[in-house]
Amino acid sequence: MTASQLLFVGTFTPCGPDPRVPTPPGGIPCVDTPSLADSGLYAASFSPDSGALGPFHRVAPLQDPNFLVWAPRTRTLYTSGVEANVGYVHAFSVAPSGAVQLRNRVRTSASSDCHLHLTPDHRFLLFANYWEGHVGALSLLPDGSLGSVTSHHRHAGSGPNHERQEGPHAHGIVPSPDGRFAYASDLGADRIFVYELCSSGDTLRPRPELTVVCPAGSGPRHLVLSPDGLLLYAFDEMHASVRVYTRDTTSGRLTFEEAVSALPPDYSARRAAAEIVLHPARPTLYASNRFDHESIAVFDLEPNGHHPELIQHFHQGLHHPRHFSFDPTHRWMVIGNLERHAVQVVAVDPHTGLLGPTVAEATVPRPACCLVITL
Repeated sequence: MTASQLLFVGTFTPCGPDPRVPTPPGGIPCVDTPSLADSGLYAASFSPDSGALGPFHRVAPLQDPNFLVWAPRTRTLYTSGVEANVGYVHAFSVAPSGAVQLRNRVRTSASSDCHLHLTPDHRFLLFANYWEGHVGALSLLPDGSLGSVTSHHRHAGSGPNHERQEGPHAHGIVPSPDGRFAYASDLGADRIFVYELCSSGDTLRPRPELTVVCPAGSGPRHLVLSPDGLLLYAFDEMHASVRVYTRDTTSGRLTFEEAVSALPPDYSARRAAAEIVLHPARPTLYASNRFDHESIAVFDLEPNGHHPELIQHFHQGLHHPRHFSFDPTHRWMVIGNLERHAVQVVAVDPHTGLLGPTVAEATVPRPACCLVITL
């Protein structure tokens, strides 16, 4: 497996539906492929010209490597994971063949972290943990190896949905482009918590006066910031709405601007939103819906990033699209269909941002995170 680009896929372990969300009626049962023996980190060659995939190989037998981050400066792949009820972040070097070599790992939690993000200066790796409701930071060494945990904060709060919001459930954390602040979405607390990023001492310094109170029962899941840092888009899992905030780059304060649904106006079935991503090169925003709608919503943005307008629902082949991302050329979107045990590659129109058709597909057990890297 030799290629200039590689697709890495992290998976959920073991077999069975995501315990955080109910199984959709008629959902494909997890019976004959995924199991504890199938879990791990997978890799395949990826063609930037055609979107074609090579054969997948399991390159590391990890449990619950459900989020991945690539650091090109040090050629290091970071993954979440768990072993014997201890959550770790792993740092791997990557060979051109796709083979990975463990540099080191550091304990962060009692379960696998659900979200990771590099700070802009690549000095720290931020993490969020759903089950324990906390966020934290790891220092990074010059060669990309993990240092120590430099920050750890458990959120407080709950929401009206007693099954999903009995306590805090941190689901994502993103730094501002200037590296001064970090924003953490907490599904259980209906809050966006704000932290000041510090280079010494406690890396994440809480700024409680900047906390954003979200609509009750909305369940903020993931966040994405505009490249200039002037806007933040929050995707609510249980309302399936995209909320737009303006951001004061000096104070870090967020101000609500508007909310738009990622679903049709007449939609009345269940809602289970997942990932939100900005197109890297044009004003288009993407947000995925799991059961029952099973789609990726495409929003056209004004040139300054304001006022999302829904222009497409892409459905082809989707079943529980938990995660998706772009390849480095921005020509292809890679989607992980958790309950269909399939990764698919979809063309992205460079002029409109619209999705389709699907150009490649491969079987991977319970894909939770998809990441294309250039070596």
